[in-house]
Amino acid sequence: MNEIVRQPAADPNWNGSPTHCVSIARESPETGQIAFALVSALSKLRNPPRNRSVEVSTRGGGKYSFRYATLDKILDMARPVLAAEGLVLFQPISTNEKGGLVLVTRLLHRSGEWMETSIPLPTPGGDPQSFGSAVTYLRRYAVTALLGIASDEDDDANRAAGNHLKDVTPRHERLRDEAGRSTDPVQALTAKAKGARDVDDGTDLLRSWAAAAATTEALRGKPEWEQLVRHVGVGLRNSLGQMCASAFVRAARLTGLEDVENFETAWGGEWAHTLMMMQEEAPETYRALQSHVVSQIRRARRAAAEAGAAGAAGLGEGAAVEDGPHAEDAAAKPSAGGRSAVSEGGPRRAARGSAAGAERRRTETVS
Repeated sequence: MNEIVRQPAADPNWNGSPTHCVSIARESPETGQIAFALVSALSKLRNPPRNRSVEVSTRGGGKYSFRYATLDKILDMARPVLAAEGLVLFQPISTNEKGGLVLVTRLLHRSGEWMETSIPLPTPGGDPQSFGSAVTYLRRYAVTALLGIASDEDDDANRAAGNHLKDVTPRHERLRDEAGRSTDPVQALTAKAKGARDVDDGTDLLRSWAAAAATTEALRGKPEWEQLVRHVGVGLRNSLGQMCASAFVRAARLTGLEDVENFETAWGGEWAHTLMMMQEEAPETYRALQSHVVSQIRRARRAAAEAGAAGAAGLGEGAAVEDGPHAEDAAAKPSAGGRSAVSEGGPRRAARGSAAGAERRRTETVS
């Protein structure tokens, strides 16, 4: 067993506070597997949301407040991530060699390797509620210290000293808030697009575009629509990558059957590898993008069918009866042998369909 003992610095003002005491860190003789698992887990952990606010009175008569994450929220967030890596965290109360109570925070790996810290607890005395509060306080700090996450606002004790602080919200967070407050779908989409930074943002942006379909389609053909498409495309590029942005914009701009065929060729060709990775690693994002693309392909085919029917009607009633239904059927029919390269079978089938379509076109050209 490896052990690290941290003594408190010599401090004549030490009053036995539960956070001002000896702490001990121990680990199993071998730590290779737990270290590997912990590195993976910590890469997925995020600082927990601060769900509680408290106001503190200072000795000088002033007051300050701060927010923090409660122990239950921290554990609810951390446990699934740790379990996925074969790790479990628990915090028993034990005794040290002097008979004093200590809080042990142990991280155990499925291999049997472990690491832990222990902190002395205050004497229970005659007030069990105060003792319980101290235990909860120390449990929260021990967990966050062991996992390297922050549950409190960090102000370097400025508020306690009476200094005035102003929190500055990052721009993308302000834009998210703006999108949540806006009642105008176009303004909300624009704000979300400008604030999109990660996969969750990009997925939400795609879903929001779908939810606002009636509004966006009413703008189609106007400069406002083109500007909105550009904003959303940039937001998707910043959050999901260039391929997703290109797929979104090209699908939104589809205008005819030739456009649809070229798009499906790209979906099953140059984009197929990225789409397969997305389908495996971010299935919700893939489905949101696929849903947008399928709806835009249907829109383009309907428009082509309506244009074909209108053209046939212009040639006379007899021609319309003879050619109109056939034109509409041809426009509505998916490419690649009656199957949509986008909506059926995922990008792997789309890639095969794209190759088959290319071979069919080469054969038709030769014959």
